[in-house]
Amino acid sequence: MPSEEHILDRVQRFAVERPDENAFVFIRRHNDEGEPLSWHNLWSQACDLSRTLDVRGDPAKTGVLIFCNDEKHFVLSLLAVWMRGATAIPASAGLQKASLERNTHIIHQAKPDLVLHDLDEKRVGTLGSMIPEARFHAIPSLGTGQFDDMDLSGLEVGRLLQFTSGSTFSPKAVLIGADNLAAGTTTIRETYSLAETSTVLHWLPLFHDMGLIGSCISTMWNGATSIILKPSIFIQRPICWLQKIHEWRADTTSAPNFAFDRLIRQIDDDDLKGLDLSCLTTVIFGGEPVRSGTVAALVEKLAPAKFSSKAIAPSYGLAEATLLVSSGQTANGPVFSSSHSTTKTVGLGLPLLGVDLQIKQKDTGQTLQEGELGEIWISGPAVGTIVPADRDWRAAGTPVDVRTGDFGYIEDGHLFITGRDANKIIVRGKNIFAEDVEILAFQSQSEGVIEAVAAIGLEDDASENLCLFVEKSKSGSDLNIAELNRMFVTWLGVKPSQIISLRRLSLPRTSSGKIQRNEAKKMLLAGGFADRMLDHVIQAGN
Repeated sequence: MPSEEHILDRVQRFAVERPDENAFVFIRRHNDEGEPLSWHNLWSQACDLSRTLDVRGDPAKTGVLIFCNDEKHFVLSLLAVWMRGATAIPASAGLQKASLERNTHIIHQAKPDLVLHDLDEKRVGTLGSMIPEARFHAIPSLGTGQFDDMDLSGLEVGRLLQFTSGSTFSPKAVLIGADNLAAGTTTIRETYSLAETSTVLHWLPLFHDMGLIGSCISTMWNGATSIILKPSIFIQRPICWLQKIHEWRADTTSAPNFAFDRLIRQIDDDDLKGLDLSCLTTVIFGGEPVRSGTVAALVEKLAPAKFSSKAIAPSYGLAEATLLVSSGQTANGPVFSSSHSTTKTVGLGLPLLGVDLQIKQKDTGQTLQEGELGEIWISGPAVGTIVPADRDWRAAGTPVDVRTGDFGYIEDGHLFITGRDANKIIVRGKNIFAEDVEILAFQSQSEGVIEAVAAIGLEDDASENLCLFVEKSKSGSDLNIAELNRMFVTWLGVKPSQIISLRRLSLPRTSSGKIQRNEAKKMLLAGGFADRMLDHVIQAGN
């Protein structure tokens, strides 16, 4: 679904036709009114920044690492890089332990030519030691900017080297071309009925798929107004997310399932007094498995604020697809299925324009029929090119069908996902998805006992044993292990060999908040939870 327009065509047109309207509003603190950025200033300031960039040689093969703390700087940097025809490489600006491993991986594989940043001198020195061959460019003070009618002929505008989340394996590099970007953002616009009159509000980090495509790039493509909250606002005060939606009358927002869980646990009826969420027409669940219990609890919790279940849009997407593959928003609210799973699975709709999806048998590659469980493969105009770890992205080759590693099936016009192949645990020959285990763990306990859960398999001589990590909530009561075992034996036919209770926020997470099960397993084997463990129950065989 290639487009005759590229992303900068559209941004420049909005800057000419709607110069004084807000493209973005950046909110950096919970009581901040926000810093607006009009379409005219967005274009003009990006033009000023682009003129300062030292792009040499073939622009398309020039990789520019965007390393910005400030969300406004990130958005302007992205446009400025594209104005020079270079390839943008978004990254977290963090150099602390939580982000360092991911950024080291990105730097090693991307080998950027230029680093565009807003770092202080100390962190520039740290980053410089990691990329000694790269040129560094600090973002200068930006005024109102000079509006240029830029000649972009001959340039491929809109190239991205994006990296997957790394929640299961090391982050994979995906090269997104201009046509992929056009197809993906057009799909998002049509699926969620986004228009120039839309107001979207997000707090997700801008350097990675849901934040990058959903709240930043698709806004520039669709001409909507994007209200961007600093992620720390949600982390510190989840209710602020809803308050800002109410204040700005936002019609669209999105987050992974864990964020809605956190919101439900940390707000009460008093927090909702005076809030009117009837403006929300689309609430996108994405980025990780959508849990039916979370959907039901959110609808119940937000009912006093006039929130409608019809707004819920359970969605499936990934970086390789320039974000969106399918979405299951219906006029009657979410749909569910219990086929191929011990728990209710949420319907994610059918594949959308821009992406072709097939369910295949893992070992043979044979295409399966409706209702049959298999591995999800995707291809199509919105799907980028995966760059092997040992290859330079500048010679990435041609796109091939993407094996997502997710397992699912199609039933009654909806895609249902049961889990990831990498999260499959085999206990005495029985295949169990970690996702099912984690849902049952939550369901086995009273509300507010558990903050987060991770299930892993621990190998012994003959099989795998099920190990369960449970983060206790701050004010939660003791874990009811007897009820947990009863639930597991009833629905899975097994019980955990180990149950490890941890303090809040002990499990390793990606920068976007997804729990890293493999990293948790490594930490356990290396004794990394010793100072975070509340209890360690070892149970006899099943």
